[in-house]
Amino acid sequence: MAPVQSARMTDSSTTTESVPGAPSAVAGRSGSEAAHGESTSAARRIALGVPIAMLIAGLGLLIAFFAAIRHWTALHTGILNGGPDRYYDFWSGFGSDLGEATPISAVGIGVYTGARKVNCHTRLLGDRPSSP
Repeated sequence: MAPVQSARMTDSSTTTESVPGAPSAVAGRSGSEAAHGESTSAARRIALGVPIAMLIAGLGLLIAFFAAIRHWTALHTGILNGGPDRYYDFWSGFGSDLGEATPISAVGIGVYTGARKVNCHTRLLGDRPSSP
């Protein structure tokens, strides 16, 4: 059976009424909805533009002060002014912590994976229908 159609059908996106002095409709929306869409669009542009500008500025500072940053990193990680060889201070200082971070990371990843597998099909309290 075919669906029943009414005698009068209108499509709001194709009908536009022009009222003098009223704001124009954009794609079937009223003037206030169109203004809200434009302000949201401007907010999105700002929200996207500010982090991009900060990223570009940070990259410019990194390029401008690369030698100083490289020297500071080498000094504080123990690569500069080493003992018997060039990387002695690194492996006896900053680099020795890498071995401690490995088991801690492995345990953390194992706990996360175990919790995810155990709770994969668990229904939460809000998902259950209320009893009568």
